[in-house]
Amino acid sequence: MVNVPEHFFPTLPMVIPASQGMPLWWYFSWWVFQIIIMGVIIWMVTRWAMKVDRLLVSKVDTKSTPSDSGSSINS
Repeated sequence: MVNVPEHFFPTLPMVIPASQGMPLWWYFSWWVFQIIIMGVIIWMVTRWAMKVDRLLVSKVDTKSTPSDSGSSINS
């Protein structure tokens, strides 16, 4: 049988004999790092989506101005 370690990530896929293992601070710092990176990615995607929404709304607003609405409907 293969000796599978309890932790999925960030340990190696094989067991190293006589290893003390990863220090506890590594797990905490890794997850804090992941939370920060994922938070930044979510923030960037949200800003991008809001910018695209503003651009789409401004395009719709410029197309439906009252100055040119009568020319295409009544002709």
